[in-house]
Amino acid sequence: MNNSSYYEDRLADVIRCETELTEISQMAAHLAELVHDQAPTLEGIYENVNVANLHLDGVIANLQKYLARMGSNEWLMIKVFSLI
Repeated sequence: MNNSSYYEDRLADVIRCETELTEISQMAAHLAELVHDQAPTLEGIYENVNVANLHLDGVIANLQKYLARMGSNEWLMIKVFSLI
């Protein structure tokens, strides 16, 4: 009698483990599907970041040119005021 109860408990545990493993497998499959579906979005973000970096490089170059011109204008103003 005690032996029968033990085996029934073990059978119930095995069935519960199998059910939980099936649920975990389904969750993993769902997660893989979600990750796969997000790939185009991530690629779009990656491309947008690359474009933004290119624009920033252009902005930095233009600011450096502007700063160089401002420096030469300051020297020009100093020369003009020194002549006056």
